[in-house]
Amino acid sequence: MNAKLNHGTAAVAIQMRNAQGGQPANLDELSVQLRTQISELDALIKKKQDALKDVPDNLAEEINNRAKQIEGIASDIEQIKNDLVNQAKNLRQEDQEDIAAILIRNKDAVDQASIMYSRSKSVSDSVTFEGIKTRNIITLAGISNKVGNAADAKDITGRTAAYRPLNIIDLINWIPADSETAYYLRETTANFLAGIIPEAEDKPESELQLGMLQLSVGTIAHFVRVSKQALKNMSQLAVYIETRLAYGVRLKLEYYVVNGHTPAQGQQKIFSGLLEPLNYTTVDVHHSDTAIDVLNKAKYKAAATYIQPDCIILNPEDWGRIERIKGTDGHYVFGAPGAAVQPVIWGVPVIFSATMPVGKYWCGPLSMAYEGYLDSDVTIVVSTEDGNNVTKNLVTILAEMDGSGAVVLPDACVAGQLPAIGNAPNAPVVTTNTDAKLEGTATEGSVVTVTVDGVAVGVQLVGQSGQFSFAPNPVDEADQALVTATLAGLTSSGTVVVGPAP
Repeated sequence: MNAKLNHGTAAVAIQMRNAQGGQPANLDELSVQLRTQISELDALIKKKQDALKDVPDNLAEEINNRAKQIEGIASDIEQIKNDLVNQAKNLRQEDQEDIAAILIRNKDAVDQASIMYSRSKSVSDSVTFEGIKTRNIITLAGISNKVGNAADAKDITGRTAAYRPLNIIDLINWIPADSETAYYLRETTANFLAGIIPEAEDKPESELQLGMLQLSVGTIAHFVRVSKQALKNMSQLAVYIETRLAYGVRLKLEYYVVNGHTPAQGQQKIFSGLLEPLNYTTVDVHHSDTAIDVLNKAKYKAAATYIQPDCIILNPEDWGRIERIKGTDGHYVFGAPGAAVQPVIWGVPVIFSATMPVGKYWCGPLSMAYEGYLDSDVTIVVSTEDGNNVTKNLVTILAEMDGSGAVVLPDACVAGQLPAIGNAPNAPVVTTNTDAKLEGTATEGSVVTVTVDGVAVGVQLVGQSGQFSFAPNPVDEADQALVTATLAGLTSSGTVVVGPAP
């Protein structure tokens, strides 16, 4: 009988393979197996010690020393496991997900995390939305037009190419958030009086007033529940869901940047938006100004702060109406249906965003006028330990992000309401042209103007009847006049009339 033990016993335990002869089991399984083998070994040693009471003392002492060495090896392995867990907490998010697949004790969560990770490597970390709750559960039964073999389902990830670019938040310089509070240095007044000063004269003092704005860093988040069968059987579903959730978080982030955040009672303010009061200036709008005129005024008012505007933000519906404006000859003024060009108006790029309310606009240097804090990009979390997921065989997928933002150069921002946008009204129809009166029909609510040599000689608002009448006729004999109708800042083509003989 060979009573000697060596380190090979521990090595066999560490390198143990599973019952099918595959790759080594994970660290948790090895730990359980090792503890079981140590217990069996302790029992065997005790049995042998009892049987070897009569052997020489030096042999008994050697056996006891070997037993202590085995206990030390087991303790070292447990410490290595704990060290790996602690190191994983300090790794990048991507590395944490890799090592979590080895160390998480919940095998179901490991399986689902592996599915998400292996099928979504093209998706980066993500952000979260506040207040969005999804009650729908995604299952195979709930997916319409599925085929018999779900693995043959169409690749739905191709839809991601059609997602609208979120250029608003992409233009902002985001600062890493390192605390629960964000501080913004906000410029309130700037009056620069620098100039050439004669010798021995006092230099002028400029005025620059700054204020400190304090906001909290909040969490934007939302989640969906998915059945395990759907994730396993549809190869592209995992990446599709993760991409959509991340997109949803960033979309809500853009909404807060534009419209701001109104906290509930007792809650802290997180975002100060572009359209919130005191965050922008306005322009004077004349009743004859079109939306195009207003945007031109906004551009130059923003530029008057010596900081050139880098974008104009419009709702897609408003930009669509502008694109459909036609000239008097019927051609499109701002492009052609087949043209694929960056939207630009008055030389400033246009960003159209559904987060901008219909009928409003914003113009300014977005990259300089707005600052924000983010702790990271969107983070995706997968868990089976949420509510009764275990009994329902579901997986919860959560997307979240922490952030804050505020306007820091309000004087460089111009925003407001756009005049109604649309095609110009039809040209007035003249029905009577005598010395006594000039009558006709025009679009209800429009303003009919009679112009001679560039000078308005008659102006009248068209009522519900759709008729206009000037008495006496403002056009002198043999004079040529142009009769136009203006509605919502858009002027029709002109109707030519010649002053009648008395």
